[in-house]
Amino acid sequence: LKMRQLLNVADVLTPNLTEVCQLLDIAYPDKMPTETELFKMAKAIEDKGVKQIVITGLVNEEEDKVYNYIYESGKNPYMQSNKRIPEEHSGTGDAFVAILTACLVRGETLIEAVQKAADFVGKAMAYTNSLKVPWNYGLCFEEYLTDLK
Repeated sequence: LKMRQLLNVADVLTPNLTEVCQLLDIAYPDKMPTETELFKMAKAIEDKGVKQIVITGLVNEEEDKVYNYIYESGKNPYMQSNKRIPEEHSGTGDAFVAILTACLVRGETLIEAVQKAADFVGKAMAYTNSLKVPWNYGLCFEEYLTDLK
């Protein structure tokens, strides 16, 4: 994977679990990893040069929640959660990363940025689902842009 070569120059990394497994060349787990396992994964990525890591979209179907594991070098990890929206839509990851990046540029903490991005994407996904938009038509987010002030 060519992406592994860029880890030492990345400031922030936002991989999902599949991407983490590919980056670390490890097997995909058969269930949601524990926080201890997520810590080990994030630490292994940090050892390759990245100091801020958000492992995104960790689904716990039993709790009906989606988690984002936030790891920052020298700080305590944080498990951010939102209500799970079961349907998938193209563009959710792009919207998440765009909002997270804008928040960081504005000086917000990584935890604040992740929470704002996750809340926004969750609202937009619920709205998109209410319109019965096919998954591959993308995310109807325009309705909530003013929430990002």
